[in-house]
Amino acid sequence: METDQEDPAGAPGEVRGDSITGRHQPAEHTDHEFTELSSPSDSPAMKSSSCPRVDLPSARAGPAENDVDIPCKPSSVPHTICDQDPQLSFQCVDVQSGGGTEYHNLPYNHFSRSIPVPPCTSIPEQHALVNAMADPPVTTRYLEEIDIARLSENVVLRNEINYDPNPRFSFEERDRKEYVRGKSREYWLSLKAELKILYQHGWPPSCADCQAICSPARPTPRHFESRLPNMFTNLKELLDDSLPEAEKDQLAQYLDVPFLLQELSHGLMDVARFADWVSRLLMSHCAPFRDAHAQFMSRKIREGAENRDFQVLVEGIESLFELLKLMKLDSAHYQVNRLRGALIDDTVNFQQHVFRERLEGAWLDGREHWGWLQGHAVNHHARCSIAGRRLNDLPYVSLIHGLVDTCFGGNRIPDTLAYDAVRLQRLGAQMHELTCLEVCLDVFEGLVRKLNQWRSNLGHMLPGLRMRLLILTDGVSSLEVSKIQQWWEHREEAIAGELTRAAFEVCGKPLDSISHADTADTAHLLAAALQREWTEHEIGIKLCRTLEEHAFFYVQQYRELSPMSIFMAQQRMRRLYPQPQGYRLPDIALMASLLGHISVIHWRVFADLIYLHRNYGKEPSDEGGSTDEYYTSPDDTVMDGDPGSNDPSAAENERPLIETPP
Repeated sequence: METDQEDPAGAPGEVRGDSITGRHQPAEHTDHEFTELSSPSDSPAMKSSSCPRVDLPSARAGPAENDVDIPCKPSSVPHTICDQDPQLSFQCVDVQSGGGTEYHNLPYNHFSRSIPVPPCTSIPEQHALVNAMADPPVTTRYLEEIDIARLSENVVLRNEINYDPNPRFSFEERDRKEYVRGKSREYWLSLKAELKILYQHGWPPSCADCQAICSPARPTPRHFESRLPNMFTNLKELLDDSLPEAEKDQLAQYLDVPFLLQELSHGLMDVARFADWVSRLLMSHCAPFRDAHAQFMSRKIREGAENRDFQVLVEGIESLFELLKLMKLDSAHYQVNRLRGALIDDTVNFQQHVFRERLEGAWLDGREHWGWLQGHAVNHHARCSIAGRRLNDLPYVSLIHGLVDTCFGGNRIPDTLAYDAVRLQRLGAQMHELTCLEVCLDVFEGLVRKLNQWRSNLGHMLPGLRMRLLILTDGVSSLEVSKIQQWWEHREEAIAGELTRAAFEVCGKPLDSISHADTADTAHLLAAALQREWTEHEIGIKLCRTLEEHAFFYVQQYRELSPMSIFMAQQRMRRLYPQPQGYRLPDIALMASLLGHISVIHWRVFADLIYLHRNYGKEPSDEGGSTDEYYTSPDDTVMDGDPGSNDPSAAENERPLIETPP
């Protein structure tokens, strides 16, 4: 929104410059139709932008509109950067063949020449002008990474879309993000410094600071290459890539880069109107929720141009390039969602092709990963008994057993599961939190028994107590087991107070009778119980075995389905078990469903490549026999009873750790 503003009176002795739009009064409104195009040669004013005329402050007292190209004329007088002819624009430099430096009074439109850095420029700005990258942080080459052709070959994305309904694309690796941000900040600082040089040194009066600093003995100034030509060129390429084919001819006429640079060099470019045109153009093609961003960009550029605030002006330009990047991301998300079904159903073939190349190139050791699954098969066959039943569908059960042990035990994740590493680490962190929660509930039951109450009265208390404990411990975001343990240790006092209060409440005792000694005793019991669990893992092992059984339940549901059907089933699970907001409450059904999903996809990819490949199987030994006794067909699933743990009365008296999936 344009507003008429009067310049406040400056301080005594201060010379206040005009706004970058070069007008003390608002420009007369002109209706301009985008469909009526004319060649830039038809008029000396800007016809390659949205306005019929552009008017940045002139580099001379009275610019002639037809004078758009001033030849280079050497000057024999000046010897320092501050010695400027008051009727000519900012100096560029030529290096003579004899090695000396001769300054020429040149118009600023000669952007291809080396430009001397004025002495009044700050040290950070000088460094940015000389060392910043030549192109803006967002270019068409930069955005090629999220072209659909590139995305369809991205192994990480092709794996993520199987599990994440809204995958997020990332342009840089995590360890490079800070470096890229630093280079971006340096570029925008250099652009701000260049614009200041353009408008403070491009026409008389010359900069008073430079005159005060300059001396005949001052060394030759540093030089930099203008970034404005590359900025406009990249802007045009980005807009060309974002617009439909029917509007590219219009864009070519409105965004004539050489003509824009000519206008800019003579102070004729109306930056505010140009920003308004770009804003309207982008709003006609971007998603509706991006309109506010486009309006913000236009407002920033207009505000910076009218107030000669170069920081705000550059923020607006940066916002423009960021908007173009977001529009490209929106387009990529849309295309991926359109192709999601085909990409997901092709997951197994795609990953087999990728990992087959790695096996053939010796980048992946198939025998090592065959041994990983074989070891968990033997381990499960020897000692894994769950809730009175032993699962004998070895291919999937061994894989689930290995995944759970890897998650909970913090073991090294195999290379074949590298793209699922974060998911597995998150599952492990949730299992450790559930373990800590169960330890707290055991301490609570001990307090109730100490007060001589029956355990049958606890059923109505446990769900609410679980929720309150999770609220007290909310805030940990680490996937490292040690940090999770430290987080619970730091909150032992608060947890002990809640456990004591709940025990007194369930036993009908007045809460005001709770003493500091009662809370201290509970804290001591809790600390001892947590340390014992972290050493012996008694409750954790029970939770892991229960999770294995529930995961196998979902494997039985998923293994006959296509990858896309499994994805849709997972979506229904998320709607059935929504994640509560405001605190962490891991749902065992969601955890088991995800683990079953990972297991089915992993087995389909690597069964023929590694696990059932004849080159990786070892010969039968005299002691252990062949591995075929473990790898039965997935269709031959049986669940044998364990006569050693079939007592139903014992099961009835046990507090269930988690609910059975439906």
